[in-house]
Amino acid sequence: MAQFPVWTKIVDNFATLSAVATKTFVVPAGKRWLVFGGRAERDVGTTLDIEFYNSDDELIFAFAQITSGATTISWGVVYTATTHKLSEAVPLDASDYVKYTWGQAQGTPEVTCLVTESPIL
Repeated sequence: MAQFPVWTKIVDNFATLSAVATKTFVVPAGKRWLVFGGRAERDVGTTLDIEFYNSDDELIFAFAQITSGATTISWGVVYTATTHKLSEAVPLDASDYVKYTWGQAQGTPEVTCLVTESPIL
């Protein structure tokens, strides 16, 4: 009989960053994530890339580059070209990661990456 993951924890991964151009959210060892969305503040007007990588650093999914601006980007479970949202949750295994890359360093942006977390059975 197949075992199904038990999504036991909701994690928002909230952080207030300092002078950065990238932020990476890594799935912890022994865990799986379903990624539902997130938020990335741009306090310096620039582009933003949101990309998903496997543990071998191979790109598995990426949004089209989000155009320059000093705005907050929210993305989540329904994709449209104007709101930059996904149609489904994205499953990630241990050591896979989500990476935000701004076109230039930000001041003190706030970011989130909302996931449910499960132990690997």
